[in-house]
Amino acid sequence: MQDASLPFTLSMTHVYAPRPRWVAGDFHCHTDHSDGALSATELLDQARAEGLDFFAITDHNTLTAYPHFGAPPPLCVIPGLEVTFKQGHYNVFGLTAPAAWQEAVTQGPIDLDAETVAADVNALLAASAAQGLLNSINHPLLAPWAWRFPDVELRHIHCLEVWNDPSWPDNRVANPLAVAMWTAWLNDGHRITAVGGSDFHRPVNKPGVVKPPDRLGLPRTVVYAHALSGAAILDALRRRQVYVSMGAEVRFCATLGAQEFAVGAEIGPQRGTLELHARVEATTGRAGVARLVERGETLVEAPLHGEALTLHHAVTLDPAQPTWFRLDVLDGNGLLWALTNPIFAGPQPTPTRTRYGDFVDTATLTLLPG
Repeated sequence: MQDASLPFTLSMTHVYAPRPRWVAGDFHCHTDHSDGALSATELLDQARAEGLDFFAITDHNTLTAYPHFGAPPPLCVIPGLEVTFKQGHYNVFGLTAPAAWQEAVTQGPIDLDAETVAADVNALLAASAAQGLLNSINHPLLAPWAWRFPDVELRHIHCLEVWNDPSWPDNRVANPLAVAMWTAWLNDGHRITAVGGSDFHRPVNKPGVVKPPDRLGLPRTVVYAHALSGAAILDALRRRQVYVSMGAEVRFCATLGAQEFAVGAEIGPQRGTLELHARVEATTGRAGVARLVERGETLVEAPLHGEALTLHHAVTLDPAQPTWFRLDVLDGNGLLWALTNPIFAGPQPTPTRTRYGDFVDTATLTLLPG
């Protein structure tokens, strides 16, 4: 069990830069306090080398790395935890004090069996949410670490890791499935923020492992924070003012008359012509496609040939109809290059499917029809 005297030295309120801006980081990485290869200091060096503004430390079932980053660290480190069961993993972001719910899940970097430890995952998620922390399901459809808790209530989930470690071969299938599942959640009325996570463990593969090496910040999650601090970054997650990127820098907004709406905004029941505006910055010669999407269906798309691209489209809003819009950018292989969280319009529907297992057969990891 976690030592209750362990100092929670990572601050959520320390401000590294006061002005509002887009900041890039990684919401899923590990140190040698669990199954990572790098020390806290080495991980900080790696983050600086990758040009990250922040990262969340999410060691498996342990918080012991916290004091080793410094107080404050030289770079914004969000105190997190990867709650790790054999039946699935989820991150909790923003931990600054011990709490009773942590006792069962801070027993060290081991895979816990929810049945053996008699863990009620809904109760754990509800307890961390009640503290004002954010819960995020990791690599939900990546076997053998997929999420297999069908009875979890989605009202306890704030974020979903839709794009995990692209170096892992099976994620070529699992990541697009996670995006498709999140799209179904959005269509049902859930407001859950999409994030990415490199799941970084080591810069050099273990002997015998044949795949590209892990890379911290790939993918990176870019948030519009009112300041560079842990608290402001988590607030941006709550506002869904977030996009996930494999390298593309994008902007997406909408205008309705004189009003402008940013990524994550709730326009509400409005009538009129909504103008969607997207920009993909120059992509250094790489080909791909940019798409404006409504409720998972493509409205308009344009090819990318390396230079910057702007994309516009007009839609007519019906104040009685719930809908949402986002920007998807795919590379030449049809895989994610960037993806924004949506802009929502119309009334917010009450979800009709409330449990994780309403969307996924957790035995076969297949998506269920709506």
